[in-house]
Amino acid sequence: MQHIIKIKFLYFEIMIALLMVMALGVVIAWKTSSSFGKIPIVKRKLARTDRILVITAHPDDECMFFGPFILSAVQKWGATVAVLCCSTGNNEGKGVIRSKELLNACGELGVSADNVQCLDNSQLPDHSLKRWKFETLREVIQEKVSAFRPTVIATFDAHGVSGHRNHCDLADAVTAMQTNGHLPRGVRVLLLKSVSILRKYFKYADAALTIHLDFDLIALVNRENESVISRAMRAHRSQMVWFRWLYITFSRYMLVNTFDEIPEPERRTFRKAEHR
Repeated sequence: MQHIIKIKFLYFEIMIALLMVMALGVVIAWKTSSSFGKIPIVKRKLARTDRILVITAHPDDECMFFGPFILSAVQKWGATVAVLCCSTGNNEGKGVIRSKELLNACGELGVSADNVQCLDNSQLPDHSLKRWKFETLREVIQEKVSAFRPTVIATFDAHGVSGHRNHCDLADAVTAMQTNGHLPRGVRVLLLKSVSILRKYFKYADAALTIHLDFDLIALVNRENESVISRAMRAHRSQMVWFRWLYITFSRYMLVNTFDEIPEPERRTFRKAEHR
């Protein structure tokens, strides 16, 4: 009997400790604005002169995963942001509706409708098991890069945050394009860092932890801007089933984004032989 009581008491202590960590995270995260002045661990912040292309797989990815980054880019850095969504999210036959919702959500985040493009390409279906071909992705991305001329491209990392096949294919394609020199010289490529499921849904505690970890760039929003991202999520009305509300409440991606940067490849230069 005493053994059972001790175990229950241990569980109680663990729960109290977790609640204290979350409470601390709330205080730190909400009092921290999305300003690099308060977050010293960054290699190079973005600026007003930057043109940022965010490449996503489905409508709602832009606010579900990249909300803090997009909002910080528009409000804090004053950069120009464009969103390239590579599918209409037509897995349930709602592609037309979701495309319109994307425009509304991006509007909430401060992205002009003129800078939002949602592709309806039969080679890029919304499907968690079907791979997107590199050649198709390279073609559509290069076309957008030529038109928008970004200085920064942001997309998923190899784990795709949620592990969705389409997210991972985007990461593979953009990484390959950068490392093989298929992107213009000087373009920075940022990959959104995936985290463990425990960190993913420990919103405020994870934000407090994240600012002390390694990353190449961070976007951390305050409480006011967190509510803006939540409003952008709610613009995707067709997707607001019960577990999306849980996601808004607990996911760290509604509050903080961290990125790893893919370095540019070394580009060889050849000198012509001098004739004497």
